[in-house]
Amino acid sequence: MTFDNGKSLLAAVDTTILINTSAYLKSIMDELEKRHVEIQKVKLTKQDLAILNEQVIFNCSGLGSTELFDDKDLKPVRGYLIEFKPQKDINYFAYRDANKDSQYFTCMFSHQDKLLIGGSTEEDQWSEEIDEEVCRKILGEARTLFEPASIESSTKT
Repeated sequence: MTFDNGKSLLAAVDTTILINTSAYLKSIMDELEKRHVEIQKVKLTKQDLAILNEQVIFNCSGLGSTELFDDKDLKPVRGYLIEFKPQKDINYFAYRDANKDSQYFTCMFSHQDKLLIGGSTEEDQWSEEIDEEVCRKILGEARTLFEPASIESSTKT
């Protein structure tokens, strides 16, 4: 693959499906609204579940499943995707695995409404606070994907 800046990188071409989950969810919500489906967003307790009459419930509780459903097997893995304005010339997906000693990997994928850069896998991380240092590390890893040194070393393997 050759980029506008003249750099080249060995790459494999593949076809896959990526779903823009925010656009997909908005589309679903719009369709339900058109059909006059009542949607209730409420905070439930474990006791509330026992008295619900609804036939369909979407569980979006995430980490709350441990308390709400007594889910003792839930293992949190926090990851980051950093969102940027869409880049019209980026119409591909790029991915590089992490080093075996690292929790960081590089992925970049484009949607019509945004460009996403990731990522990390932080096992057993319960905090929902954004760690700016992790974001800096992810961006640093992503920058190396297109630097000449990483391109030269990848062509030698």
